[in-house]
Amino acid sequence: MPSRLPEAIVTRWDAQALGTTFTGGIHFEEAPEETAFPYVVMTMRATGDETHTNTSKFRGESVQLMVFAKEGGVLDPVSQMGTYLRTLEAAFDGVTLSMPSSEGYFLVSTVGSMVITPVDEDVWAGTIDVSQERRRPFTASCA
Repeated sequence: MPSRLPEAIVTRWDAQALGTTFTGGIHFEEAPEETAFPYVVMTMRATGDETHTNTSKFRGESVQLMVFAKEGGVLDPVSQMGTYLRTLEAAFDGVTLSMPSSEGYFLVSTVGSMVITPVDEDVWAGTIDVSQERRRPFTASCA
C-alpha cells in the first residue's frame, strides 16, 4: 500500500501556515535548483510492517524533514536553524494528522532527533525526524 503520509504532512503544513516561515516551500525528495531559502525537503525514511491487536491495526512510518537556510540576519546560523527546527517540532510533535483518504486511519506523530550541519560556505541544513503511527480500529475489514 503506498504511503499517504506525505499528503498528511502537506495538509498539516498548510493548516499551520508554515509557508510564511519557510518561504521556499516544502518539496518531496529534492528541491528545484533555484528554490528560495529557507525551504524544507521531505524524504520518506521507513514504512513498517502492519501489526494487529484485538482492537486496532497499527503501521509505523517516518519521514525526515530537512531545512535549508542561508546565513544572515540577527541570529547566528545554529540559533536560526534551531528556531526553524523548533517551528517544525511545534507543528508536528504529538498531533493527530488526518489521512487524505477513507482508509479509516489516523496518524499520531512524534518528533525525534534534530541535527544541524553546515552544507556550504553560507548554507546550513537542519534535520528533524518525524515518526507517525497509523492506527485504525480493528474491524472485520482489517483482517
